[in-house]
Amino acid sequence: MKSKTDIIINDDLITRYLCGEALPEEAEALHDWMSEEGNMAYFKQIEATWNAALPSGAQLPINKENAWRTMQTNIKSPSAASPFAFWFKIAAALIVGISSGLFVFYRYQDRTSPAELTVASKTTQETITLPDNSTVVLNRNSSISYTKDFAGSQREITFSGEGFFRVEGDAAKPFVIHTPLANIKVVGTVFNVSTLNDNLEVGVQEGKVLVYTSTDSSLLEAGYSATLQSGRPIQPLNRIDINRWGYATRKFVFQDTPLSDVFQSIEQAYPYSIEVPNADIKNCRLTAAFDKVSAREMLNLIGETLDLTVQENDSTFRIEGKGCPLAH
Repeated sequence: MKSKTDIIINDDLITRYLCGEALPEEAEALHDWMSEEGNMAYFKQIEATWNAALPSGAQLPINKENAWRTMQTNIKSPSAASPFAFWFKIAAALIVGISSGLFVFYRYQDRTSPAELTVASKTTQETITLPDNSTVVLNRNSSISYTKDFAGSQREITFSGEGFFRVEGDAAKPFVIHTPLANIKVVGTVFNVSTLNDNLEVGVQEGKVLVYTSTDSSLLEAGYSATLQSGRPIQPLNRIDINRWGYATRKFVFQDTPLSDVFQSIEQAYPYSIEVPNADIKNCRLTAAFDKVSAREMLNLIGETLDLTVQENDSTFRIEGKGCPLAH
């Protein structure tokens, strides 16, 4: 028998815990793990996904506290004869899959309603092909939900996070994105959507999109963008920042850009953090274009260009050098 200090907390163990199949020492280790900052939120995310995989109206027959007491007395999960047993297996199979960095599950509402598919990225970007062959690159910690076959008169999705969309044209069946702040309606186009920090940002690379709320709307053409905060009008802008969706295109263009902005673009696009002990480095300016290069290659080229040293440690890059002091 392993001691709880030897037990690795992973998605499989959490799944077995939710099914009531974890050993007492595993459950105890999991409870200790959940007491650490951030871990409870991750557990709740998996628990919500598992609950959503059950058929509509099915009540989860496991209370966490009761389950903990039950497992302490070595009582295991419901028997194979339980009407929920099949759905426990489905939920477990779905949740185990999130170790790849992607959540995928169906929500069955009833026998006549179409199945709803939810896709959510975790720590990496994910490229999803939708039922109409449109594609979306989900940035980290983003999600979309849609009916399996885009049933209905519109191709509707619910979206949160950040995504880069390439929508197939179909004038008879518009593509509509529902976000917490506004809706976005398109026919065929390429654009980026971000709903981060209670702020909606839409930037159009090709085609046109309509951003609208119950009280306001704005038609954006290629090269235009718009922002929206809760309770405020939509703010259209006659410019776009293609570096904003570099996470999807891996293309970056910097024109006399401060390194502070360059580093921010890299951190938004790649799962790395950049440390700059000398603040004067952020004042240096860069003119360069990068296409399909890694963060490592990009930073090394920047270092060579501006006489800076770049050190990599796991998921962190440390940039050092003289920098560019501001004139007084």
